[in-house]
Amino acid sequence: YAYMTAVLTNESGDVEKISEIVSECKRMGIEVLPPDINSSIGGFSIVQEKDTNNKLFKEKILFGLYTIKGLGEEIADAIINERKKHGIYISFEDFIKRVTHKNLNKKSLEALAMCGAVDSLAERADILANIDAILTFHKEHIKESAVGQISLFGEIQHPPFTLKKADPVPMITKLTWEKDLLGLHVSGSPLDPWKEKIEARGVSIDTVIHTYKDTQTVSLGIIIENVKITKTKKGDYMALLKLRDYTGALEVAVFPESYKKYKNLCVVDKTAVVTGKVSTRNGEKTMIIDTIKELMLS
Repeated sequence: YAYMTAVLTNESGDVEKISEIVSECKRMGIEVLPPDINSSIGGFSIVQEKDTNNKLFKEKILFGLYTIKGLGEEIADAIINERKKHGIYISFEDFIKRVTHKNLNKKSLEALAMCGAVDSLAERADILANIDAILTFHKEHIKESAVGQISLFGEIQHPPFTLKKADPVPMITKLTWEKDLLGLHVSGSPLDPWKEKIEARGVSIDTVIHTYKDTQTVSLGIIIENVKITKTKKGDYMALLKLRDYTGALEVAVFPESYKKYKNLCVVDKTAVVTGKVSTRNGEKTMIIDTIKELMLS
């Protein structure tokens, strides 16, 4: 755990490397979690879960607040320092009352909510639906604290701040937000609805790399992680795709004839079944893709 955490911290800023390391962690059975305002430090860290007898139950790796795009180190430090001084945030209202930094604004609140950093206190959708009310409450609380408004009975008592309920956000939307803000899907995979079927087939990127021979045909359930469109010498378009499943990543080629048929499916974050022939190029396993079929929920 300590080694993988150190490697993640060392590679911070390189999204591709972080994605590969997180995949390796998951393959090793090490759970990696999104940031959490009540547990995260600036960088990656290890968190310990304890059982009812306060004995160590499980260790996990946690994303840091510095890894969230659009948050900024100043507000991250303000959240961490306030927690260190006065303890964990016991409610969402407690959080917005105690973090008085000027950079707790719409952009940073949305970033915190969308990446899952406030999941322990409130639903992501509820925070996003109440942003204006949250900011108004936050601003008024800071103003009252600054002028020291008091009543005969001490500090003015306001009704508790409550978030109005919003429609739940689908898991795929949460994963998309995580990728936008953290660089990758953390709390799950877009492939999860098909996980049992994919794993039951016994064919994976790992088996292609380690056991399949050149010219063998194989079908894989994958997510497209990266797309590069290029031109052949004849001027035709083709695609170079980076595919990922639960076992690893593989770079493959979609030559012009197939690309013409399936270019609408050659999209980042598209879940699909690709079929093609295994090949070795520059000492690395790859595939020449013949067909691409979108994974659909039945």
